[in-house]
Amino acid sequence: MASGLDGIAIGDKLTAIFKGDPGTGKTIAAASFSEGTEDIYFFDLDQRIRPLVLHFNHPELRKYRDHIKFDTYTGETCWGELCNKLDGLISYNPYAGLCMDSLTALSRMLISLMLIARGEAGKQKLKRGGVALTQIEDYSGEANGINQVVDALRVISGNGTKCHVIMTAHVLEVTNKSREGNISYSRTLVNSGAKKTVAEIPAYFDEAYHFDTAVGPTGRPQYRIITRNVGTDWAKTALPIADEIDFTAYPKDDTGAVNPHFARRHGLLLPIIREQIAGYHLGLEEPSPENFG
Repeated sequence: MASGLDGIAIGDKLTAIFKGDPGTGKTIAAASFSEGTEDIYFFDLDQRIRPLVLHFNHPELRKYRDHIKFDTYTGETCWGELCNKLDGLISYNPYAGLCMDSLTALSRMLISLMLIARGEAGKQKLKRGGVALTQIEDYSGEANGINQVVDALRVISGNGTKCHVIMTAHVLEVTNKSREGNISYSRTLVNSGAKKTVAEIPAYFDEAYHFDTAVGPTGRPQYRIITRNVGTDWAKTALPIADEIDFTAYPKDDTGAVNPHFARRHGLLLPIIREQIAGYHLGLEEPSPENFG
């Protein structure tokens, strides 16, 4: 029997790409998807789990800290371990959220494995300055590996359980010059050579947020996400949320008192998004950066 739209709840299960430069808060934002009540699992390919230790070290965030689980994938056996974990999660998934952190590191892992699989004799054929060079076959292996991971995540997400799926990625600014001499800029997801495959990835996710930082009014970094296309920073959302969301941690309010809003006090992205969705259900005005920070 065909399904109807009434069976889909807005925001109950998110599939998202978190993209941006290093240090823009992608991993910390992903950790907020446990909501402090259920476990979220990180495929730690970047070996960058330490920012979570620092951010969630606050006593008020203990419930979030306790629900963050991870494995770090390194070495020659990392691909097999990653595939085994994904296969196990397809059969049984105890987590409320999964984060592949990151696509960039996954790409680098796959290229390294292709070089190892080529063997020492193969490496000797193509070298420059003593460093083994990648070949067309390596990029094909990279693309196949990325597709395998994305397909597995989609199966896990579609298994009927409420499980958020997040993939983080770094971006690279590309300059394009037309025949008329006009220069335009765009940002693409960083990968080694599987450009076509990586370009398709956003189509498989409902949400694609661009992460950025700026100097805030206090002179400290201000963390924000862009949820819809703005200039070179492509993004998209299927949620009734603002085009730009500030998820900086503000321990104090404008009067200098302790900020009464827990999510904003600690910079927790998903609870802030939930607040905006709740406002939509209540028939409040259209979300905007002014109304929702």
